[in-house]
Amino acid sequence: MNVPYRDVARCSEDDGGGIQSITRIFKGLRATQPIYAPPIIHDTERDIWLSQLPVILMYLAEKYGMFRDMPTEQKWRIQQRLLTALDIMVEAHDTHHPVSKSLYFEDQIAEAKIAAGHFLSERLPNYLKYFEVVLKDSASDFLASSTTSVADIAWIHTHHGLRFAFPKAMATLDQRYPMLSDLTTRVSENAHLQTYMQSGERLAFNAHGLFRAYPELDHEPEPNGTNAS
Repeated sequence: MNVPYRDVARCSEDDGGGIQSITRIFKGLRATQPIYAPPIIHDTERDIWLSQLPVILMYLAEKYGMFRDMPTEQKWRIQQRLLTALDIMVEAHDTHHPVSKSLYFEDQIAEAKIAAGHFLSERLPNYLKYFEVVLKDSASDFLASSTTSVADIAWIHTHHGLRFAFPKAMATLDQRYPMLSDLTTRVSENAHLQTYMQSGERLAFNAHGLFRAYPELDHEPEPNGTNAS
């Protein structure tokens, strides 16, 4: 959509960015619109401040016409599948910080190996099976609508992150769920997404994000993993 935006956190301090700027924003919002943590957007046209990734995505989708003429039920179906994709992100993160997010990974390696084992053999296959069934039963080639939605965008970021963090496991799981792999390829080829991903604005996966590549946590998932809800 080529919507201009300014990423304050990545701007220099001379340009009004950086940690000090983020701190000032939090302090300024404390009295009227208290926000717990980033990500945060400020819609300067409407002077609206929002946090929480799913809220931000749904807000932007609404503002820029992705829900135009869409039945209300379908809009909430998109949000449901968006949230499910984000659940995978949270559980992937918790494999390397299962005891506490305040501790270093090195302080909880034994517990992380146990958590990653359950995630890769039970939890993740169940999530992937769910999305594969959604695609098989869909009247379109996307997760919740006739074209790319924020649910599909959240999915491909999740999928790329899983491949970064767990390359051995995903080499096997991608073969089990080929429709999901095809979805990631098709959505990633969207012209607008390609422009964004090649612009340098998209941060590469790294050792400080939700998805982290610890080789000791990556392994072939057990076949036919099951999971108790």
